[in-house]
Amino acid sequence: MIEQNMSGVKLERIRKKARRRIRIAKGIRYGVFGAGAILSLSFSLYDLMRFLPSMLSVGVLIGLIVMALGGVLISFLAALVLYLIALCILGKPSEEFARNYKNKYVLMKLREFPGFSQLRYDQNRGLSAQELYRACLPAGQYMPNIRSMDYWEGSYDCVRFQAAHLAFCAYDSHITLFDGQVMIFSLFDEYKLSQTPVQVFAKRQGREKPKGLTFPEEIQTENEAFNQKFSVYAQDGQNAFYVLTPQVLEDILTFSEITGAGIYLVFSGQTLYVGCEQAENPFEPQEELPLEEQSGKILLAAEMVRRARDILVHLEQDKKRRDAGIHAPK
Repeated sequence: MIEQNMSGVKLERIRKKARRRIRIAKGIRYGVFGAGAILSLSFSLYDLMRFLPSMLSVGVLIGLIVMALGGVLISFLAALVLYLIALCILGKPSEEFARNYKNKYVLMKLREFPGFSQLRYDQNRGLSAQELYRACLPAGQYMPNIRSMDYWEGSYDCVRFQAAHLAFCAYDSHITLFDGQVMIFSLFDEYKLSQTPVQVFAKRQGREKPKGLTFPEEIQTENEAFNQKFSVYAQDGQNAFYVLTPQVLEDILTFSEITGAGIYLVFSGQTLYVGCEQAENPFEPQEELPLEEQSGKILLAAEMVRRARDILVHLEQDKKRRDAGIHAPK
């Protein structure tokens, strides 16, 4: 049952109950496997001692080893089956916690963050295929393996945005090129339009190059600090320099330093795509973690949107606010 109003206190009680049930199920699994494995090895050791010293041969020794391994395997399978049965019987609080967390708690915490409005969240929805193509911009024959989930959208400080957790791998390997939150802002500048897409990748040592996911022209900017941290790809170099002004380059550097994560940007038309790598999905419930710690991850996702909007989106109203602050009487 999904309650219309789920308080953090009640959800924390459900989480603790779910954690206790999961630990019981795990205890059953470990106990059955341990007891079965010890019993099997004990019988094998007993048989070994019985055949010593005169009747032991290579064939008998191999048979005893096979029996021991077979007993351990049977113990493992029995433990797994009993664990799954225990989960079915004891797992209702865990299911209740996950449903309420996803369907009620996530959106409730996002609405607590100041500056957001018209928020919507859908755990089962991801970014549309069209938006993913524009965000990843792969060549047709190099379409990567893409997973998208936990979609949310709204407005922050007068700018519309969409966001979701996104992971994609290279088309010819299982190496993950990106795993984190992708934010899509409806515009990045009131007066500028990127006639052709421009990509900005954070350079990461040991990472596979985004083969087939970049445009052919690699750009070197005049900002050496930026060039050391980022790679820029475009269809049209002149358009790249038009979009990536010295101020925009500094803003991207600032954003990457504040977030402390690998970032990925695409300027396309009026739209700005911002990807921030994350170690895990901030909207995924975990029975083992206190609810307060998990809510911090939800607010971190909102904070990423706020920082991206404040640093990377350049609107005339921002300039007017800054000017008003400078000229305000002290």
